[in-house]
Parts: sequence; structure tokens; C-alpha cells
Amino acid sequence: MSASGTPVLVGGLRSWTARIDQPPSGQHSPYHAPDPSGSVLFPTHIVIAYLLARRLDCSLPWTVAGAMLPDLIDKPLGRVGETDRYHSVAHSLLSVAVARAGIDGTRAARSLWLGWASHIGADAAGMGLNGRSRDLAFLLWPIGRERPYSQLPDGLPLPGRRSYVRTRAFAAELAIWVAAGAVALGAARDA
Repeated sequence: MSASGTPVLVGGLRSWTARIDQPPSGQHSPYHAPDPSGSVLFPTHIVIAYLLARRLDCSLPWTVAGAMLPDLIDKPLGRVGETDRYHSVAHSLLSVAVARAGIDGTRAARSLWLGWASHIGADAAGMGLNGRSRDLAFLLWPIGRERPYSQLPDGLPLPGRRSYVRTRAFAAELAIWVAAGAVALGAARDA
């Protein structure tokens, strides 16, 4: 959202990386700051899950559910102040490793895990492409953490902001969307 509260459109897609420009009731808490941990537009996680499910013969609904899971867990925790960032428990390699060890081998469980792992990989790739390697510490949560909000550079291009469309990560997202379109058209033609 812009400072005026209107949704920011990026490439015709509404950014699902929610931003809160004004803390509620005049509070000045880091939990209500814009989300600087965002590294990939939320719908792109779903598109990546679609591509992986098609390519690896996984369950599409379970792969998509897994791709959404990290944000469905960590964003609310960050919003209510239970964790200090939006990339925490469900975005860590530790959680992905524990989940991998615990899956029962069913197609649904493997698909859920694949979607989850793809989300973590996409976020890390987006940060790396945009030169934010220092912020990849979130992968080592709870030991590693991203920089505090106060240490983030001004004008940082993040999903949901106009400056993001000029980044390498956005170019990679466009390529992913084009690939998904080609796969979907091919599937429709073959049906």
C-alpha cells in the first residue's frame, strides 16, 4: 500500500506482501513497520509451486499449500509481536529439515514439504539477486536473524514498491510467470 493507503500495483499484480504504513493507535513498534523481509511477491510462490507440481508429478493442492505455509505462519507471528521479524520459525532451514525428517512418504506429505522448501528457496534467491546476502541470515533462525529495521538502507527495493520492478529479482519473477504460462498453455493444448 502506498502512504495514502491505496494498493500498490507491480506489473499488474497486487502485492500480497502486506505493508502497514501507520502503526495502529499511534504505536511506534518495529512489528508494525513495512515488511522489509519480503523478497518475492506472494503469488510467485504459488506459481513456482504450480511449476514444481507439474514437473515432479506432485499433488498441486498440497504443493501450493506448502508454498503458502511459511507466510501463513510467520507473518501473523510478526504482526502480533511474537517474533521480531516476518522471516522466522517457518522460514528457517531448521524447520524445513525437521519437517523433511518427519514426513511419512505419502504423495501429499512430499508435496507439502516441496512447496514449503520452494518458498524458502525463492525468498533466499530473491534476496540474493537483489544484493541482500546479509539478510539471508533468516535461514539460520533462531541463531541468525535479518538486520534490524533501523539498519536497512533507505530506498531498499522491496516487493510491493515501484522500485522493485527495476530489480533482478523482479526480472526473475517475470521469467517464472512466463514459464508457467507456457506450461499451462502446453497442458491446455495437450488436453
